[in-house]
Amino acid sequence: MLKTLRSAVVLGAVGLLMACSVGCGGSSDTSRPAVTELREGLNILKTEGAIVGAYRKGDRAIYFETRAGEKTLDVYRNLDPSLPEHEMDLRVMDDSGRTFYVQQGGDTLPEGWEKDIAAEASRPRVDPVRRADDFGLMKEAALAMESADVPVAVKAHKVSFAATKLGVRDDMLRPAVEKAVRRSATPRPTTPSSSTASGSSGASPSTRRPGATSTASSGTTASTATAPRA
Repeated sequence: MLKTLRSAVVLGAVGLLMACSVGCGGSSDTSRPAVTELREGLNILKTEGAIVGAYRKGDRAIYFETRAGEKTLDVYRNLDPSLPEHEMDLRVMDDSGRTFYVQQGGDTLPEGWEKDIAAEASRPRVDPVRRADDFGLMKEAALAMESADVPVAVKAHKVSFAATKLGVRDDMLRPAVEKAVRRSATPRPTTPSSSTASGSSGASPSTRRPGATSTASSGTTASTATAPRA
């Protein structure tokens, strides 16, 4: 069966039409160090069988963890020998423990991750500008990971996390998100109703644009590809 790679990017929003809209679950790692305990920049906290780390910038930080999933099928590795031996999963959390980026290499995620994500349905939405800053930190962390020194056994984990920089588009960062927030907060002028030729009152034309979509609840946007991730 063909495995699918799924990257779900989740972002706090207030009814804006963005690539993503809410934060999802908290971390299952209760030993995660406080932001004040981290040094500036990239922090590699664990490299035994996975990479667990953090990235600090001032009084903000993100945390991340990787996981080796099922073995990559030989048919894929024969086509691309650079693929890792195992399918790679990872998630990135903000400094409140809320997951905002999940990358799934195979068919399943760790049970704890799934429970955290499911529990998010009852949590408050995340401010979109704050989440945009988290994505900025994630991109910086991914770039820093490219030159990080890690054991050979977790090289595939390093490559997988470094590649997350490709998942951060310009419209997910603070300048674009602030602009979108300001635009959504600007009142739209109302169109006055018009009268019909017979003198009766006509209905006010709708101000809703054709094809526009409105959302009343938070959701997740996931992108898919038909190959296991390197």
